[in-house]
Amino acid sequence: MNRRTKIIAAVFALCVAYVLVSAVVYPAFIEPLMTIDERIAAHERERAALEEKEARVFEARLEYRDFLDRVGSFDELVVQNDLRQRLNTLIEKHNLESASTSPSRPQQDGKTGITSMAVNASAVGTLESVINFLKDVSELPGLVRIGNASIYPASASRAGRQVDRVNLRVPIEVWVLPQHRMLGERIADADLAQPEVLVRHGGRDYSAIWKAEPFTEFIPLDPLVVDAGPDVKVEQGRRVSLNGIAKGGDGQYTFEWSPTDGLSNPSILRPSLDTAEPGGRVYTLTVKDNSGNVTVDQVEVAISEKVLAPRSVEKTDDPPPPPPPPPDKRWQDRKFLQIRMALMRRAGDSRVDEMMVYNTKSRETFYYQAGTEFDGGTLVCVHPRGGVVRRDDEYFVYPIGSRLDQDLKAEEAEDYPVLRRLAQQTREIQDISFGPEEPPPSGGQVPVNAAPEPEGQEVAPGGETGLAPVQGAPAEGAKTRGGTGQSGQPANAAPAESNTLETQKAESMRPGPSTPNISDNTTSRRGSDTRKTRN
Repeated sequence: MNRRTKIIAAVFALCVAYVLVSAVVYPAFIEPLMTIDERIAAHERERAALEEKEARVFEARLEYRDFLDRVGSFDELVVQNDLRQRLNTLIEKHNLESASTSPSRPQQDGKTGITSMAVNASAVGTLESVINFLKDVSELPGLVRIGNASIYPASASRAGRQVDRVNLRVPIEVWVLPQHRMLGERIADADLAQPEVLVRHGGRDYSAIWKAEPFTEFIPLDPLVVDAGPDVKVEQGRRVSLNGIAKGGDGQYTFEWSPTDGLSNPSILRPSLDTAEPGGRVYTLTVKDNSGNVTVDQVEVAISEKVLAPRSVEKTDDPPPPPPPPPDKRWQDRKFLQIRMALMRRAGDSRVDEMMVYNTKSRETFYYQAGTEFDGGTLVCVHPRGGVVRRDDEYFVYPIGSRLDQDLKAEEAEDYPVLRRLAQQTREIQDISFGPEEPPPSGGQVPVNAAPEPEGQEVAPGGETGLAPVQGAPAEGAKTRGGTGQSGQPANAAPAESNTLETQKAESMRPGPSTPNISDNTTSRRGSDTRKTRN
């Protein structure tokens, strides 16, 4: 063999060896050694998937066994009779009347082997008992499903009146499960442990259903309207309160004033205001009702510094200049203002007496307290038959039902003897208390203890009479406790000695009970507008 043949043979042997290694040795021996980690990881994944499937099968087997325990039997007739018996027990428990339960024919699904049947229940009772009955039915241990329940009034009701009795029509469906091969063994009815109840609605409150009165005719509520009251202008140290008004909504209000500085109670509608420090403030009233309506309004408060009385000026020989003609202080629209009623009530230790005035032109209502400005004068007395006003050192009577331009001088009010006598008593009290040269306090108020208490009058419980406490005039027909004054004589008896008048004057100068002195600008009213001042 020559050299050339040897080379060719060597090359051929190398090619055959390469083919054998790449086609036989590498796939059979080398490649498995190189990919063994990947194949181990794949087998681990397959093993995990199988274990997961096995766990799901085990959980499904346990869940299916729980369902079988809830059903309690594999016999359709046994399950149906048990359901009807439980329904009758619930009907008696909730006092339902005219009740009936009618079962339907069982139906079996050919693919799953599950048998379904329905029991149609009907009854009459209150809405509360019907709702509680349905709640207990949904908690029965079996595989129960409540269909579309029909609840409607048992009889026609009057408009706006709640219906007491309702009819109930409801289908109740129940399922019966078959024996399944996934259980691995056959189970008898005696091996099933059926629970008494299966709670599905723990902690839920269904009382809102019958409290909403769904079968009562819906009556829309009036819109919630809030008025924080008229703007307040008051002198430093005077007692005053904010007069808020709320109406409409459902009537269940919650009040909140902000800011709370200077208010006695920011959670009431009419809190008292502290006027010790002068300055201006803006208060916001927020009113909420139980229906979720919220309305706000604001009021401005201006507290001015207290003005001291000017010192007396020494008299000179020069005659004083003639006084200017008095301005017309009476209200310009008094021909449209009519007195509707008198309001007398007690607020804590103080009395609040008011006159209600109605504007026939603007259809507004105003309230004026005793001691405040009224038709160019001061409202000194409030009586159930009218009021007495002091204007320019004269007394005028305003009977209930009259317009303000129909006022009468006290001396000419012969048709109103009660108000006429009330004005005369008030004039006498002021003359006794302060004397001819001693002016009464500002605002026309007279201390309460300066008023003589006529015999035959009886003070109401708490010291109330038919008159405003600010002027001290007693109501007609009232009687004091004991019927005598401090001297032992009847309160309205004439003085028996010469010094009796001086004694009464000294007694009258003692400070009486404090009475709220409310500024002209705090006159409260109920309407859509606010009357702050009158010219």
